[in-house]
Amino acid sequence: MSRAIAQAGAGDVMPIIVVGLVLGLALVLTYAIWAAAGRRRAETGARLPSSFSGPAGKERFEAGERRASIAAEAIEELVRERLRRHPDLAAVSVDFGTGPGGELEIWVGEECFGSVEEIRDVRIRQAVAEAVEAFNR
Repeated sequence: MSRAIAQAGAGDVMPIIVVGLVLGLALVLTYAIWAAAGRRRAETGARLPSSFSGPAGKERFEAGERRASIAAEAIEELVRERLRRHPDLAAVSVDFGTGPGGELEIWVGEECFGSVEEIRDVRIRQAVAEAVEAFNR
C-alpha cells in the first residue's frame, strides 16, 4: 500500500486524508451534541406525559382546553394524576391557561385563580404544589 501511495504522490492522497479528517470530526461533534442532549434530558427528568406525543410543534390539546405553555400543560397532567388518587376529587376539572396579559390562570371547575395560594381546597393546592415539585426534579 505504501508503494501505491508513493506512486500516486503526496498531492493526490492529501485531499482524501483531509476529507476523512473532516468527516471524522463532524461525526465526533454530532455524537457529542447528541450525548449532551440525552444527558440533559436524563438529569432533568424531562419527560412529557403521553398526551403530548406527536411531532414537535404539534402538541395535542383536549377540546375546550385553554392554551398554556408546554410546561404548564405537563404540570396540569401531573395535577390530574394526583387528583385521581382522591375518589372525591377525581372528577374535578383542572385546566391551566394563559391570561390576556400572559399570566398563568388556574381553572378549577368554573373558578379561575391567579395563583396556587388562592385555591380554596387544600388538597387541590397540595396536588398542584406536588406536581410543580415533581416537574422541577
